[in-house]
Amino acid sequence: MSVSSPPGSSTNSSGSTTVIPSEVAVFPPVATVPVNGKAQLTAFAASQPGATFTWSVSGGGSISSSGLFTAPTSAASVTVTATSSSGSLTGTATLTVSAAQGLLLSPAVAAVPAGSTQAFTASSNGQAITTGVTWMVNNIVGGDGLHGLIDSNGSYTAPLTPPPGGSTTITAISGTGSSTLSGTATAAITFSNESLNGFYAFSYKGSGSKGFLAAAGSFIAQGSTGASGQIFGGVEDVFTTGSSSAAHSQFTGTFAVNPDGSGSATLPNSVMWAFTLVSNATGGSARHALLIRFDAAGTGSGTLDAQNPALLTASAFSGNYAFGLSGIDGSGNPLSLAGRFFADGVGLIPLGSGVQDINDNGKSTLSLTSSGTTTSTAGTVSTSTADTTLQGSFVMDATVPTSGRGTVTLSSTNTSVFANGVSVQLAFYIVDNTHLKVVEVDNTAGLAGDFYSAANTPSDGAFTSTSAFPPGSYAFAVEGTSSNGAYASGGIFNTAATSSGSSGNVTGVLDINNGAIDIQMDSSITSTSFSIDPSFGRIALPITANGVTRNFAGYTAAYNTINGPVQFIELIELDTNVTASGFAYPQNGTASPISGAYALSLAGVSGPKNGATEEDILGQISTIGTTSLSGALNINNFAASLLTPHTPLTSATSVITPTSNGRGTATVGTNAATYSLAYYVIDASTALVLETDGAHVTTGMLLKQY
Repeated sequence: MSVSSPPGSSTNSSGSTTVIPSEVAVFPPVATVPVNGKAQLTAFAASQPGATFTWSVSGGGSISSSGLFTAPTSAASVTVTATSSSGSLTGTATLTVSAAQGLLLSPAVAAVPAGSTQAFTASSNGQAITTGVTWMVNNIVGGDGLHGLIDSNGSYTAPLTPPPGGSTTITAISGTGSSTLSGTATAAITFSNESLNGFYAFSYKGSGSKGFLAAAGSFIAQGSTGASGQIFGGVEDVFTTGSSSAAHSQFTGTFAVNPDGSGSATLPNSVMWAFTLVSNATGGSARHALLIRFDAAGTGSGTLDAQNPALLTASAFSGNYAFGLSGIDGSGNPLSLAGRFFADGVGLIPLGSGVQDINDNGKSTLSLTSSGTTTSTAGTVSTSTADTTLQGSFVMDATVPTSGRGTVTLSSTNTSVFANGVSVQLAFYIVDNTHLKVVEVDNTAGLAGDFYSAANTPSDGAFTSTSAFPPGSYAFAVEGTSSNGAYASGGIFNTAATSSGSSGNVTGVLDINNGAIDIQMDSSITSTSFSIDPSFGRIALPITANGVTRNFAGYTAAYNTINGPVQFIELIELDTNVTASGFAYPQNGTASPISGAYALSLAGVSGPKNGATEEDILGQISTIGTTSLSGALNINNFAASLLTPHTPLTSATSVITPTSNGRGTATVGTNAATYSLAYYVIDASTALVLETDGAHVTTGMLLKQY
């Protein structure tokens, strides 16, 4: 029995088929074209963003030098190939030629850059129909902001980011009654410079030449149909080990967005960013992107988030907030904080409204066991150990009123971790009233992170398991350092509240990557009790696996999206030889396979405790069938002084569908490095990621683009 291999594949000796990822993305990759119809395709090579292509076709029809395909006169399955001008890169698209329609739209398929226009025409029996035609987008006359707009002449304007699924249907109807004729066309929307428009806040943290590096800021992006978009009105605060300043700096720059949503920005002082955009779920420009610093002077991972210009004032900073901050203490040792407080919208964080947990290089708000060993074995974390002396004040920066910048001072008199208490000053940048990005601007320590809404406070002020830690399953991941070096853990935990309402049990699976020293994968979490502080909703969360209990504290947080609030838990590990923090997200659709186009980020703290050997990875990947991925990664291996832009995925890449608990595995291979991963499904669009080999210790996220 012979095995037929699809284009771009090879057949191994066992007879199974291995799909080889293509270095060239053809848009659209799959489409249907009626006989005699036309399809306008485009191609993009991540490793050669400026490449031009020659086109060829097999199976019928013809194609022009610009990628305009003309279907044959009978049904067929056609493969179109785009080859780079150098001849070294190729990619394919599969077109199905179908029966004729009552109206033939031209083009029948078109790849349309976001924000640009495409003219569609209708004909019947070779005669153009120019009047009396009703045009629709996604079955809506005239279209809408999510799928694009079309006028009475068939002139279509694409949305600023791709719609769900990446394409939409154009329909034309002519005539009435029995004389009605109709036809459809497909518009495949690609990202463009127009996709990044408006007010944005950004943040990232990683390493520079002196050690820990973190930045937060805001800017205004103006997309363009030209080669680059413009960045102006930029304001940022940067923390570098050994020096920091409360004085912000201002900047301008340029950016470019590729058809697959990957992009780059060029800023002053040779600073470069790489980013991958996520579509706006209701239309309009992108509201979120994954980001890494990508130049020889520094590295770091973070995000871009669209700001709400109406909420860049002190009054927006009002209500209960949860926070997670990490970085270094004054001696360069790893430091993590997590907690919650109340901000009054005027300038005060009052005493008695806040609580925090601190882990300073293993010395934490957790009462340590007398033996001082790696982890506690007590099984619970005492609520009384949390620091309840947290208070502060804040003020907006009047010198840059449209930036959303302000400063906040947080102070504590707790002496269980810091001998004389602690006070830190942070710059913040408002995204909206549910999210602020922060970075330290004094030299007490070096911290960066986020403030998120903690609006889950019960009306009577008394937290229970249901309000602070709703029963269900959660995907989680934390990263940091241990006494052995880089450290990361993650997995799935399942919670069930007890009848008392202030405690419950947790089970699940746990993965640990502590480099080559300690790798534990898919370990069972044995049933362990957690408790809730009724005054602050603080979660005391021990997780036991393989006979060892690891102690966490958690604070429920949320941020707004167009589709509604996203709730999660800020986590901090409080054990003696681990300083780590991260997140836990409630799961929704745990067995969802990875399918579609995704932004992938990975960040690691490898080597010394102060993070001097940071590695940050960002890419765009897409599924091929059910077991393979295609795409490219940007890798900033700061330890090796190695920048690897747009390195394509190789045949070593594969993905395994998650089990019923939402845990799956994948291998992401490039010629520069291969990453073995576990991923934990949050929902159909999002998964947390943890590296499972000892070569790299990273965590990150998979985020569906559209």
